[in-house]
Amino acid sequence: MTENFAEPIAPDPRLAAIEAAIKGGDLARAVAMAEQALDEGLVHPALLNLRAYKAEAQGRIADSLADLHRALALAPEDASLLNAIGLCQSRLGQHGEAVESLTRATALAPAFPQAWNNLGVAQLAQGDLEGGRRSFETAAALQPGFAEPRGHLALMASRRGDRAEARSAGEAALRLKPGLSEAVRALAEVDLAEGRASDAEDRLRALLADPELGPNGRYLSRVLLGDVLDRQGRCPEAFDAYRTANLGQRQAHAAQFDRSSLIELFESSLRGFQAAWPADGAGSPAPSGPHSPARKHIFLIGFMRSGTTLMEQVLAAQPAAVSLEEKEVLVSGVTEYLTRPEGMARLAAADDQALAPHRADYWSRVHGYGVDPADKVFVDKMPFDGLRLPLIHRLFPDARIVLALRDPRDVIFSCFRRPFAVNAYTYELLTLPGAVRLYDIYMRSVEAFRARLPLRLHQYRHEDLVADFDGQVMALCDFLGVEWSDAMRDIGGRSRQGLVTSPSAPQLLGGLSRDGLQQWRRYQAELTPFYAGLEPWVRRFGYE
Repeated sequence: MTENFAEPIAPDPRLAAIEAAIKGGDLARAVAMAEQALDEGLVHPALLNLRAYKAEAQGRIADSLADLHRALALAPEDASLLNAIGLCQSRLGQHGEAVESLTRATALAPAFPQAWNNLGVAQLAQGDLEGGRRSFETAAALQPGFAEPRGHLALMASRRGDRAEARSAGEAALRLKPGLSEAVRALAEVDLAEGRASDAEDRLRALLADPELGPNGRYLSRVLLGDVLDRQGRCPEAFDAYRTANLGQRQAHAAQFDRSSLIELFESSLRGFQAAWPADGAGSPAPSGPHSPARKHIFLIGFMRSGTTLMEQVLAAQPAAVSLEEKEVLVSGVTEYLTRPEGMARLAAADDQALAPHRADYWSRVHGYGVDPADKVFVDKMPFDGLRLPLIHRLFPDARIVLALRDPRDVIFSCFRRPFAVNAYTYELLTLPGAVRLYDIYMRSVEAFRARLPLRLHQYRHEDLVADFDGQVMALCDFLGVEWSDAMRDIGGRSRQGLVTSPSAPQLLGGLSRDGLQQWRRYQAELTPFYAGLEPWVRRFGYE
């Protein structure tokens, strides 16, 4: 096929016919004509955009993105193409790239409200709550009749506990667009928080009856319905809602993640570690030079839903502390040493010259998220960094590591019932067997790393923290070499300020609570068939 990348001297009649079809409302015909013209060798941004639209509608997001990038190469100043690219990148979980594309779109077209709204969504996915709020507010101001940004603002208000604002923004959004998913969920959250579970249930069931509700909106609405049913003590129905929600989310992302060999990779990595590191912990070259601009460098780890978000709020409340909440910043080191079977051996043998670029990349990414750790207590909270302890040890041997534990049965059930953005890790949490397998390899890896590496590690149990908060936190402060502050007791403060992106944020608003302990027992009949693989860890961590 011969590609014609230049504009024809005379307007091509095929382009005019396609434009006429679009204006006439016959989009399907326009797409078919665009595909035929591309097959015939005519290349034009509008044709590629139409073919990308069809691919996106069919769930072929990668194909859509490829066509959009080709179109952008022909029209690099086209904000609508950048907006479409950002949407595809968000759907593929490429949130950083989406923020870049959509930022460019809004710079080229500052009065483009849809691009501002989509930028807000991508910023939230990146944990930039303040940036997301500003983008939604800009979109709403540019187009007063645009409901979606108001729906997102309502959800943000609900998550920080501002019920009046959430209700006002949610109702305003629904006046503009009845049935808007974000607004309905925000109002249902407010209803639930105010003790009107039946009202929340009615809202959510009406929303779920809408055949136009998208996959992600359906997933989040079903999870919230499960919480509503749970609040009413209807545990079998709640469990079915969680399971149905996860099944739909798994099906929606199967093409991207179902062939993932993530657990097998971790198994291989563990075998590589055990072969490369002697049992006595010796053999690695001695590190040299300073490794951190921070006064104290803390890695906060633990399997998802083990209480790391709560502890992050405690540590970040110190006047001299800054934190980084679940951002991937060990990127180059992971790519170099933890993605191939032989990587652990190379990591064990790497000298300081080989490791230095990966330290530099780490700090560059930390600064890229707007965090300056210089002379601060710097808390890097990333639960799955437990699987990267050998890399952390080699890059930052002076760092302190805090490991959060919680009853494994509560952990797995909480992972099963709480919504996460889907990636290769969280995809495994959408089924109970997958979550149990991931927990098992995570803990076996952490135990092996602790046995062979001279880690500066403090372990605590979430239940002990709830029972004796001051005693547990003071012991941790002694280990870290930081001062106790009364501000540490206000664990919901950062959530009320809208600074917490974790799914745990709403649970922190009410402060320290025993309500989340032993929740698995209420679902024992449903969960017991899946929990055999957790029994060794229940005994190991003293939860018998």
